[in-house]
Amino acid sequence: MANPYYTPTGNPPNQTRGTSALVRNEFDSIEVGFDDVYAEILALAAAIGVAVTVSEVPLASASTTDIGNGYGPVLLITGSNPINSFGANYNGGIFLRFQGSLQINHSSTLQCPGGINITTQADDACIAVPIGNPANGWRIMAYCRVSQGIIDDIAVKTSSTYADPAWLTSLAWSKITGKPTTLAGYGITDAPQKDGTGATGSWPINITGWAKSVGAGADIASAATLPLAARTGNLVRVTGTVATIATDLENGGQVWCYAVGAWPLTYHATNMPVQGGANYTCSPGDIIFMSRDGSGVLTVLVHKADGTGTRTVNLSGNQTVAGVKTFSSAAVLQAGATFGNATLANLSTSAPLFGARAFGVFDGRTTGTFAPSNSGNVSSITRNSAGDYTVTLSTAMGTTDYAVIASARSTSVPTYAIWEGEDNTTTTFRITAKQEGAGLVDCAYVAFAVFRT
Repeated sequence: MANPYYTPTGNPPNQTRGTSALVRNEFDSIEVGFDDVYAEILALAAAIGVAVTVSEVPLASASTTDIGNGYGPVLLITGSNPINSFGANYNGGIFLRFQGSLQINHSSTLQCPGGINITTQADDACIAVPIGNPANGWRIMAYCRVSQGIIDDIAVKTSSTYADPAWLTSLAWSKITGKPTTLAGYGITDAPQKDGTGATGSWPINITGWAKSVGAGADIASAATLPLAARTGNLVRVTGTVATIATDLENGGQVWCYAVGAWPLTYHATNMPVQGGANYTCSPGDIIFMSRDGSGVLTVLVHKADGTGTRTVNLSGNQTVAGVKTFSSAAVLQAGATFGNATLANLSTSAPLFGARAFGVFDGRTTGTFAPSNSGNVSSITRNSAGDYTVTLSTAMGTTDYAVIASARSTSVPTYAIWEGEDNTTTTFRITAKQEGAGLVDCAYVAFAVFRT
């Protein structure tokens, strides 16, 4: 199979990134889109064994960001201007990385996954490919978001207006009937020929530019420091099961790594910043995108073969889970569960538990309005007169039908605290401290707790 970006009417040293109308017409005649067989062409590139590398080129965002205008195959989109179009210059698929936040607006000529707009984040990456033949617009594929679990392409497709997500499956030549068996059968009559047959021989083609950048390189064995600087292509297969904790990828380099087996990635904030902030063991078929910007900052994105995200809540064991989590049913805390340094007791009955909505401890001899010595959800205490106190809550109760439990201690003379419930408001209530034979008295220790469902 020839280089898909080779123009048959030119000479090999002058190959362009265009594709002849004759070649595209031949593909159309067998009802196979030229872009659809691109994956098979990449597979063939692995057998060529030609060294392929490329660095990303910065391109400022604009309403029309013309990504196909000869800048190269790997672009860094800078700025924050909204993008409504990728332009009308079509030179094959383009790898894109976004420097910061901007909005990509979905349309018929700029198709986003699921038909919805995308708000990018720093170091998000994707592939943009031309739509149709002849091309009329761009389609965004394999969008990887650096800060979240991987986008489930199948879920996006089935949740939108697409009727059949079968296009996600890999294209195999066996699915194409009536295909030609020679290059000439596709109308390619002036392509260079391989010297030798089978696995031997070489191709006299000096692949440069974009076709070179996306070529498949030789396999790389997993290692503690993954040796990507010496790669022979920007699409590599990683073999072995040695845990990787770093890589020697050069500044400006971008590589798509295909996991052949269970390849562990050990998280490190700078040396191996795996998406999701945790260790991850690749499954066969997972794609790991690694890129390093001009300042040496490494990005590692995981695109799982099964389309699921990389972070889950464990069913057992210890795990730190950030953010607010929503459960589909009432959560059940088992005995022994901890809250900070406190442990939930092993209760012997099924009677419900109700927590206090407020509490406080204060010195009733303090005059004026003051803060309690220890409290929760209490704004202030006001001493109205001897033994008479008004408590003001920080957060109001829903109604006035709450309960207050109070106690007081002064001297050896029996002293008791009374909750004056008839004076309840949603934000205040009264407590009085009385001593037998002496009426209302100021007590050194007054405590209370508030309960409500």
